[in-house]
Amino acid sequence: MKYLLLAILFSICSFNTIAQTKVTKKSCAKITSKIESINKKMRNKYSVKQGESYREKLRKLYKKDTQCRKKRFKTK
Repeated sequence: MKYLLLAILFSICSFNTIAQTKVTKKSCAKITSKIESINKKMRNKYSVKQGESYREKLRKLYKKDTQCRKKRFKTK
């Protein structure tokens, strides 16, 4: 019984994290250019707070890029 409840809870939690990021053709269109612009900013000097912000944005963009590629949308 406990294992069944844990399995149900886990499946609901994992479904919510996947469903949060919706991907459309329009949102995928400029991901590569956004990633390149952040990488360009990271080549210059930046504060710790800015660096954390850049890395967080990159993580989200790479995750979105992966989802776009799975759906075979163009990312350029």
